Amino acid sequence: VQHPDFEANVETAKTLLELQGTEADLQAQLDLVHEELQWQPAFHGSSQIGKEEFGEYLKGWHDVMEDVTYNAVNFLPGVSAETGLPDGSVRSYGVWSGVHTESGKSWELVSYHTWDFKDGLIEVQDEGSQILSFIVDANRKHMVADFCAGAGGKTLALGAMMSGSGRLYAFDVNDKRLMNLRKRLKRSGLSNTVCHHINNENDIRIKRLRGKFDRVLVDAPCSGLGTIRRNPDLKWKHDLESIFEMQKKQLNILTAASKLTKLGGRLIYATCSFIPEENEDVINSFLKDNPDFKVMSIQPILDKYNISVSSEDFFKTKFDEHDMDGFFAAVLEKVN
Repeated sequence: VQHPDFEANVETAKTLLELQGTEADLQAQLDLVHEELQWQPAFHGSSQIGKEEFGEYLKGWHDVMEDVTYNAVNFLPGVSAETGLPDGSVRSYGVWSGVHTESGKSWELVSYHTWDFKDGLIEVQDEGSQILSFIVDANRKHMVADFCAGAGGKTLALGAMMSGSGRLYAFDVNDKRLMNLRKRLKRSGLSNTVCHHINNENDIRIKRLRGKFDRVLVDAPCSGLGTIRRNPDLKWKHDLESIFEMQKKQLNILTAASKLTKLGGRLIYATCSFIPEENEDVINSFLKDNPDFKVMSIQPILDKYNISVSSEDFFKTKFDEHDMDGFFAAVLEKVN
């Protein structure tokens, strides 16, 4: 709980505890929070977090809420131009619960709320998903396509990397997901992004933009087996038939998206799966029919952004080795 006087906030927290119990009491808690608490630089335990410690503070969130991506476009005044991190003025509050133990009563943080998410300063994503956005290696002069944008997690990350400049197109066949993306874009403050609902990968909107893009990201629909540590039921949702049906769909989408890539541009294929049938096999089939593309080494891109995951031709993460979901990515350059 944040306040210039930490002890005063402890008293407020105790008052909150007395109100716990029913749904109506929860609303009373929130009302009290809004009325009584003042927002100050964040406290971690009883120590104030300053600018130098803020990066380490964010890393500590990984265990409880996956990872946090800061939106460089929508920062409040005081952001560090060097690190891209804010100066520590995180507006948030915690709801604490009294826990009886043998040694007495201790306090336990049971929920955490942040206005920075509401104001578009942060988005929550798995670390591997964020790394895929860096692999696209987009800048403010580029024209970029997110071909399977969905709800737009990577679209938002790409827009922030481009500093709200250039041109970013988000395509998807699911209009409901794009509606969610539009809400997130409004919250983020990004103004360089255009959302397009398409009927399929060969939509007329795609044909009109052939050969225009510096970067084309295909975050292809897949089995999702890379997220199996969080979704163990996936073991029973797929068989060989469904995997090969998915492979055919992935190859069709990648082939259609490749037409958007300009000479010298890059086509990035990614999945949240670790099985070769959805990854290396798709890339090899594509290259066999499209000799005007070649595989680029991903390691120089990872080194550029100080990402400590070793890679050769293809980017791969493993949940048991890297403590993130299982992702795959390949970067293909159009050379002819």
